[in-house]
Amino acid sequence: MDPEVLAGLLALGYGENVEIAYADLVIPEEFQRELKPRNWDVFVPALFGRSIVAEVDGVNLVVDGIHRINEGEQHGMWERQDVPSVRYAGCTKEQAAGLYHLANVKRVALKAADAFRAACFSGDAEMRALDADLLDIGLDGWCMGRADRDCAAIGAVLAVVEKYGREHALYALDVISECWSWSDSSEEDFADSSPHHQAIKGFAEYLRPSKKVGGRRTPRRWDRENALMLTGYIATRFPGQEGLLSFLSRAASKRAGMAGGGGGMTLAMELMIHDCFNKARREMRTPA
Repeated sequence: MDPEVLAGLLALGYGENVEIAYADLVIPEEFQRELKPRNWDVFVPALFGRSIVAEVDGVNLVVDGIHRINEGEQHGMWERQDVPSVRYAGCTKEQAAGLYHLANVKRVALKAADAFRAACFSGDAEMRALDADLLDIGLDGWCMGRADRDCAAIGAVLAVVEKYGREHALYALDVISECWSWSDSSEEDFADSSPHHQAIKGFAEYLRPSKKVGGRRTPRRWDRENALMLTGYIATRFPGQEGLLSFLSRAASKRAGMAGGGGGMTLAMELMIHDCFNKARREMRTPA
C-alpha cells in the first residue's frame, strides 16, 4: 500500500464503539463487494462482532460487515436494537476504501477441515456421525497431519452430504474405494492417502438412483447391484495412482471437448464413469 495512504489510515486510531441505527448505515457501492445473503438459519449476536463504519461528511459508510448486518436485518435484530459498530469519524471516502482494502485483501478463507473439526467439537450430531463413519473406513476428516489417514477432500465430502445426505456420500466413497483403495498402502491398487475430490463429486453424481447423463432423453436407473461390475472394470483398466491420474486426465480431455466446456469436470467424470459402465456391461455379455 502507498505509504501516504497507509499513514492516513494509521492516523485514524482505534475508532469509537457506538450503536448506529440500521437506517443510518450506507453501503458504498463504489468499492464494496456485491451483497450475497448467506441465509443463516439462526443469527447469534455473540458472533456478530462490530461492523466497521467510516463517517464521511456525516454519512456512515459500512466498510466491513455488510453480510452480518444483512443477516441481522433478516432476523429482525435491528428492529429491537441499533447496530454495534466501530466508527471512524472524519474520514474521506478514499480512506474508507483504504480500510476496506486492508480488511479484505489478505483475508484467509476457512478451510473445510477446520470448519468440520469445529462443528464436531461443537457437538453437531450430524457431523459427529459423519466423523465416526469416515474413521470406520480409514479416513480422517480433521486432517491433523497424518498423511496415511487424512481425508484431504473433506470439503467435497461435506458438499455431497449437504446435497444428497450422509448415506449417499458414504456409498459413493465405498464405490470409489473399490476402484482406488486408500485404506492400506501395501495394496497394489492403493491410489492415495484419501479419495480425490473430483472422484468424489463425479461418483456421487453418477450413483444417484435416477440421473440424466449427458444428452440422454430419459434418466438412467442406477442399480447398486451393478457396482461390482463397474468397479471391477475401472480397477482393472485404471489401477492404482497412475490409473487414477489417467482417469482424471481423460475426464479433463472429455470436458475440453464439450461445447463451451459446459457441465464442468463433474459432468465429465460422470460421462467417463458411464462409458466404463457401458463397456463393462458389453464385456459381460460377450462370450469368452
